[in-house]
Amino acid sequence: MKTLLAAKTYSLTGDVTMVEGTLFHDHLLATKFFVPSSSHPLIARPQLTTLLNHSLRRKLTLVSAPAGFGKTTLLSSWVQSFPQMKPQAPLVAWVSLDEDDNEPALFWTYALTALDAVQPGLCTQLLTYLQTQQAPTPPLRNVLQALINSLASRSEQFLLVLDDYHVITQPEVHQSLTYLVEHLPPQLHIILATRADPPCRFLCCEHAGRCWKCEPTSCVAQIRRSWPSSKR
Repeated sequence: MKTLLAAKTYSLTGDVTMVEGTLFHDHLLATKFFVPSSSHPLIARPQLTTLLNHSLRRKLTLVSAPAGFGKTTLLSSWVQSFPQMKPQAPLVAWVSLDEDDNEPALFWTYALTALDAVQPGLCTQLLTYLQTQQAPTPPLRNVLQALINSLASRSEQFLLVLDDYHVITQPEVHQSLTYLVEHLPPQLHIILATRADPPCRFLCCEHAGRCWKCEPTSCVAQIRRSWPSSKR
């Protein structure tokens, strides 16, 4: 079963109600917003979750390792422990990416829809703006500036998980996400789960102290005992 941690039109059991489906148009796949759940019991690894907890002090976390090292399982089990772990945990927005999301407007439609699902109204106007743009490359910087300003005025904390980011190859997507990270307010933290390091500008964020990199390969023994290999 896959669950959505918080949403405007979804139940916490993963059942789709779609009462107010204004944001979920036919070109969006609703299951990409679900946080994956494991079908088998997992062994707790507090040392790994502690590392992820510490990563929230930065703007961006990279979870980078080849296929089969349990990146998705690690992150999903971690974020699903938030309600029990601490009441003031961030609101989690999750997107499972695929190759089709290399189109910049579609990529940001998914990301903004995920954020709007956990905090209704947060990105509604931005999504409407994106959907009305006819240009092949809409002015994303205007959208991201508005998102940054909106987040900066909020009291809530948000966590945006972009799973399988290695499928993104379009420079426009990398550039727009880098712009967001460089100007990110403290209300939002971003996690990229990827099989390969993204372009160098993200690594510049790491050198500047804005990014924390978690490489499960350095903890391969613990992760393989905790989370059996998966395609992610």
